[in-house]
Amino acid sequence: MQRTLLTLALLTLPVAACAQDAPPSAERETPVITGGWSKAALTPEIEKVAVWAFNAMDVPGAELAEIENISQQVVAGMNYRMDLVFTDGRRWRVQVYQNLAGERSLTSAQAVK
Repeated sequence: MQRTLLTLALLTLPVAACAQDAPPSAERETPVITGGWSKAALTPEIEKVAVWAFNAMDVPGAELAEIENISQQVVAGMNYRMDLVFTDGRRWRVQVYQNLAGERSLTSAQAVK
């Protein structure tokens, strides 16, 4: 009985130590939902995805001005969803899937009013 309790105590110590390092939920910007969409900041990787999506859309005469409302979803790879704002004020919501090998596909592109 004592050996079981000692083993249990030793096994829970690393878990308890990890729990102390985790920031309190109030300090997290966005709650992480496994498999769900999470807000994301504009990083160099996301900027590359946005430029790739803009080029894949092939809108004649359009120029990319801003990237807004970015979110991502962890799947077998990553889904990115964002608004691309053009210099003429048009806005498109795009979704890009990037697989584990880094290959991308434009899964959705819709004009936003």
